[in-house]
Amino acid sequence: MAGVRFVFGEVSEVWVDESFEILKRRYKMIKEMNKKVKKLDVWDIGLTKLAVAAFVLFVITIWPAAMTWVHSVSPWWFLAVFVIFAIKPMFKFYLK
Repeated sequence: MAGVRFVFGEVSEVWVDESFEILKRRYKMIKEMNKKVKKLDVWDIGLTKLAVAAFVLFVITIWPAAMTWVHSVSPWWFLAVFVIFAIKPMFKFYLK
């Protein structure tokens, strides 16, 4: 793993500094993405969701292993994943 350096069994200050820089860059990227997302309206977000759904169907169609996996998994697992991913946005939308 690049950036991990051990000095007598402890993590060196160089690794900590590099990790902090990575976190600062990620935070900056998230702030920039939030600015860009605020420019989108409801139609843009809906079309993005439809594009992602169409791409997933495309991948499942052209990749036989993916199609086999989707057919072998119980549909209830997909419903459970949907509920887990939908909880936070739903609470934010309806309760805040």
